[in-house]
Amino acid sequence: MNLRYAQEYGGQKLHLVEAHTDGSVSYRALCGRKPEKRETWRMTINCPLGHACKKCLKVADNLRESLPAVGLSIDVTAGELARE
Repeated sequence: MNLRYAQEYGGQKLHLVEAHTDGSVSYRALCGRKPEKRETWRMTINCPLGHACKKCLKVADNLRESLPAVGLSIDVTAGELARE
């Protein structure tokens, strides 16, 4: 599982979405939000993380806490899920 920061339009909040191995991304962000008008997410690379969705970050923290039980960890800043 890879997580990427994305937004629907420039200047909006950054949401964490799951990026699949074929390059596509999940339709829903971790917080449950869907893009409303574009029907797709815009990948971002140069945005301040202060604009990140607090709900997405909370869900990612909960995932990070639950995954060590199965030997996995998540690095939200790099957007990658890695084996320990």
